Amino acid sequence: MEHSTDGRSRNTPGSRPASLRGLSFSSLPTPPQVEMSAWGSSETLQQHASAALRRPLLPATNSPAPLPNQHDVSSGAPRKSVEVLEGQTLLEKQDWPGWKSDARTLRDTTDLTARVFSFIFLALIPACFIGLGIAICSLRDKTESTTSRDVVQAAKVASTLWPIAFAAVVGTMSRVIALYRAERSVKLGVLELFMRSQTLFNTIKESFGLRILSLWTVMLLAIWAFSPAGGIAVDQILSLRNNFDTANVPLIYYPNTAVGNLTVQSLVSSASGLRSSTVDRAMMYGSVLTDPGVSLLAAEASSPDVERKLNATIERITPKAATNGTRHDLWGNVRIPFLHALPGFDEKKPYDWVKVSLTKITQFSSLLGMPIRGINDTGAGNMTLQLSSCYHSLECSAWETIEDWVDRHPSWNGSMSFSSILSNASYPNTFLRHVEPNWNPANSSDEVFLKFGYTMREENVDNMLTVCGVTVEYVDVQIECSRLTTAGELDCVSTALRRTRDPGETPHVTATSFYPWGVSGLDEMTSLLASGHPAQAGPFELYLADPIQGFSSKIGDMPSYKDLPLSVFQSRLSLLLNTYWHMSLNTSVFLGIDGVTPSTKNNTEKSWLNELEDWAPAMGSWTTPAAPTYQISPAWMALYFVATAVLTLCALVAVILQSRIRAPDFLGSMSTLTRDSPYVTVPPGGSGLEGSERARLLKNMWVRIQDIRPGEAVGKIAFSDDKNLGAKLEWKRLYE
Repeated sequence: MEHSTDGRSRNTPGSRPASLRGLSFSSLPTPPQVEMSAWGSSETLQQHASAALRRPLLPATNSPAPLPNQHDVSSGAPRKSVEVLEGQTLLEKQDWPGWKSDARTLRDTTDLTARVFSFIFLALIPACFIGLGIAICSLRDKTESTTSRDVVQAAKVASTLWPIAFAAVVGTMSRVIALYRAERSVKLGVLELFMRSQTLFNTIKESFGLRILSLWTVMLLAIWAFSPAGGIAVDQILSLRNNFDTANVPLIYYPNTAVGNLTVQSLVSSASGLRSSTVDRAMMYGSVLTDPGVSLLAAEASSPDVERKLNATIERITPKAATNGTRHDLWGNVRIPFLHALPGFDEKKPYDWVKVSLTKITQFSSLLGMPIRGINDTGAGNMTLQLSSCYHSLECSAWETIEDWVDRHPSWNGSMSFSSILSNASYPNTFLRHVEPNWNPANSSDEVFLKFGYTMREENVDNMLTVCGVTVEYVDVQIECSRLTTAGELDCVSTALRRTRDPGETPHVTATSFYPWGVSGLDEMTSLLASGHPAQAGPFELYLADPIQGFSSKIGDMPSYKDLPLSVFQSRLSLLLNTYWHMSLNTSVFLGIDGVTPSTKNNTEKSWLNELEDWAPAMGSWTTPAAPTYQISPAWMALYFVATAVLTLCALVAVILQSRIRAPDFLGSMSTLTRDSPYVTVPPGGSGLEGSERARLLKNMWVRIQDIRPGEAVGKIAFSDDKNLGAKLEWKRLYE
């Protein structure tokens, strides 16, 4: 019995009530009319013990009574014994096999083998992650292989195992520090913090719950922050980098920018050439004008419902076909846009590169693209190149009636008068001529003006005319080509344009500056696809009016152009002029059936090539996919190794401190609740046992958190092994 500061006595663990000291159970009086031999069951024993407690206790006469919370195990075999607990209750208990009650040294009670294996386990965990980091670093700039795939798979597994391994090491370190500090004295709050610090969340929760904000708290939070960081880092370190092999490829493209040479050698430069190649041009002209993608070019402001028509056309041929179909012609030749029509073009900065939109429909200069030769026929890859190109551009005056224009130009006295054109039903409904009636170029560098007129061939309907100045624009073009698969199609598009600084030619030298192209070529341009019937429009005339509506016009309807915005009309007329000029040069080149390659020197069968003088050289950069290699992110690798270093340091701290601890590790074990407890009966001894060893020996003990004072007004909650109480906890009952 110990005395408290207020003078009252209290029972301490391992002590007995004063009234029971020096007594043995043999000295208890025998209940009336009951022989000792009848004490066979615990229930009978309980009844007689309760009756006996109401009588005065007799002094012990034989052996000393067993101490509380103990059993006599001197016989070496389990036997039943009776002891008195708080609450003056006699219980029947059973001894535990394997329990050593004699005094033993800490070396005898400590499992050194388990400690050694725990040291090895803690050391292996960071060692495995360090080895993985070294293996990952060894894959830098290496191609895929069986070994590399195994390492990548190991890294994926490690990202999942990292939080588990980190918790195992850091949690063990926290418990070891707690035990180490408890052996040398520590505040209870710090001890609780270390014991509960098994995850980042628990550490944060306990620091707030215990109201502890100290260096230990900051240290634990900083350490646990590497638990998610290390797992993320190991998964992000390694990635495959796509590699490419680049080679310079000699190319040629058609036509070059020598407008004069090209024109004088064209197929319409002679009467015989004009007649023999008319069918080829008519077929090509009809093909490009009926291409669904072509109907989207220069389609703005065609009619009041142009937006609806444009959307309907895109839906009919699919959006992808609509955009891709405008970038190159039917034969895969890349189209060149009008530089001045690009949204980003600034006339004050004509030599700056202007990007071409790949998502919006662009105004192109010709329905035929530029053939490029020398690109590999097979193999996936990308090509970039720069070339020079040129196209005709028209700037037209306001519309006026032909009669008014003739009245203002009385010098008109050509061999073919307007009246003969308008009255001859075999003539097309439109004409494009030089302003001068008997034009014959004396100087090809003179500025050229063309007059374009049309007739509705109806009474009381004016016949209209406009005069257009013709110039040539020289541009530099950036081209990008791609082939996605080995046997796929090559797709080339114009990506950027700028004005050529020094083209070597004056912009006034045009195809219309040369005879006979300036006469016979312009005539054939408007008459090639003429309907041959009065007031019935042909493909040329329909496209000028509305590229989207195209051939849906009724027979006999000749469209009027005067209601179109002048900028739209002159853009469409320029487009058709450039298209016909390209067709007049060499149809076989645009169709891709000429057989010309960059290695062609002198093609005797096609003498007009004249050793490729009409072609221009270019150098392309051909990029093909190469074997991918692994790349390492320096930032993620640094974070991973820092986290691994923290993991290693925690393991070392745990190992070093554990080797210096002498106290048995029973902190955090449930068996600790049976130590020195007046409410749990265990054999004597065992204070030097580890928590896990004590739990193993007492694993079959029945325990419960219960009210150990069920019969009193104020109860008491304790961890007890008394089955006879049967007192469950109640919400509304008072407990001390």
